Amino acid sequence: MSNDQMENVKATAIEFFKSMADWEKWNWQLDSANGDDDKQPERASALNAIFKRHLTKKAIARGQERQEGLYYDDPPSFDRNITKIEADKGSYWVYIPEGIAAMARYRFVQEDGDWKVDYKESGIGDGKWDKELHI
Repeated sequence: MSNDQMENVKATAIEFFKSMADWEKWNWQLDSANGDDDKQPERASALNAIFKRHLTKKAIARGQERQEGLYYDDPPSFDRNITKIEADKGSYWVYIPEGIAAMARYRFVQEDGDWKVDYKESGIGDGKWDKELHI
């Protein structure tokens, strides 16, 4: 795998994580300002646009819990720095911290000429990863 590919994956991952973090912050601001939720269609539309741009067709077809519940975290769970990127058989793993002591890694694959998230795995640093089909 080339350095150019890795840089493309990194740029794509940064864009995805920033888009998701911005979406989470926006949701928090809506909740803080409105209290009740009259913005569900707008929340869903914004999230679906991010997923359409950044998730594989397979990941979208699985359905994503976040789309159903429109849940988000405060502070944003996607507002993290990439700690490592590693190549793996035609795909890349992009690692970010998750919670206090855990890590998450996102599998990026090429689809229609673009790098997209296929699924996520979480682990606590013991070398064991739990596959999560929901992003």
